[in-house]
Formats: sequence, structure tokens, C-alpha cells
Amino acid sequence: MDTVNLAARVRQRRLELGLTQRELAARAGISDTAIRKIENGSGTRYMLELAEGLHVPMQWLASGDPAHAPKPAACRNDRHLEIGRRIQQRRSELGLSQRELATRAGISSAAISKIERGSRSRYYEALAAALDVPLAWIETGEQTNNTSDYTRPQEPHPAGYWPFHAARLADFESLSPIKQRELDVRLSDFIAGALGDGHSTPP
Repeated sequence: MDTVNLAARVRQRRLELGLTQRELAARAGISDTAIRKIENGSGTRYMLELAEGLHVPMQWLASGDPAHAPKPAACRNDRHLEIGRRIQQRRSELGLSQRELATRAGISSAAISKIERGSRSRYYEALAAALDVPLAWIETGEQTNNTSDYTRPQEPHPAGYWPFHAARLADFESLSPIKQRELDVRLSDFIAGALGDGHSTPP
């Protein structure tokens, strides 16, 4: 394999995505040193990991075949603007202020403001955890089987409907969206457990 051209393709695509060598290494699940060696033309290992980390077909990475060339990545500034929009969207869905998100992520509210305006940041992993979304969604907007629920706007409860008596609707609605989701999951588990006990309602 032509390791010189491979190195050029890896570097070209990494820069198109606006990634540092460390960021690509984290995506691909390999070391920074491995990335440096590959970009210096002295490595051909980790092809599968690199293809996944760079979001390119394996055939293009290995051979440079134009038939398998990836779509051009958004320019660096556009990429970080899109990341900022996604973070702002998710923050709004959760009903969080910039200060509240900053507290959750362990960073400053000024940093949140800059990120939402499109500044590049090293805090994406902390923000993904604080927003309860996968890092891949923060970085690329790509949906997975686990992200559709996180990125779906909150739907209002039907007016006047509340099947419980001891718990009040007003108290439930005063909770944050995350707390509401936690209770929803717990209730679902409780109902599933009750159904599994073999107690069925009469027809």
C-alpha cells in the first residue's frame, strides 16, 4: 500500500473535518502516536478504525479511488456553527439556561456562549454528558438508535388528562424535562413488573 498517499488522505480528511490529531485518535479509538505515524507515512494499521473515525469508505482510504470518495465535509467554521446550533437546540429542549448547562458540564457560562456562537471547543465530551446525548451527535448530528429520543422536542401533556390521584399533574409539570423522563422510565418499569407478576385485568 502507498503509505505516502494514505498519509495525505488521512491528513486531508482530518483537516476537512476540523479535527486535531488527538480528536481523530479519540474518535478512532487509537493513540495520538499512531495518528502521527500514519500521517508521517510510516503506518498502515488501524484502517478500519480510521475509516470510521473519518467517516469515509474503506476503499477510498486504502486506494484513493475517486468512485468511493467521501462527500466534501463542511468547512471548519460551518462545522462548529452547526455544533453550536445543536447544543443550543438541546439545551432549549431541556429548559436549561446557559448558566445551568455550564454548571452541569463543569465549565464557564462564557464558554457555553462562545460554543453556541460557533467557537471551537475542547469541552464537547463534557457537554454531551451534561446534555445526555452521544458525543457523535454533538460532533456530526448523526442519529443512532439511541439518539432519536434525546433529540425529539418535548410534547405537551394533553390538557386535563391525568390518570393518577395521589400525585398531582401540577407537581409533575413543575419538574425539569430530565426528571419527568426519569419518572416516566421508572413508571414504565414498574408497570412492566406488575404485568410480569401474572396479575391480569378481567376482560
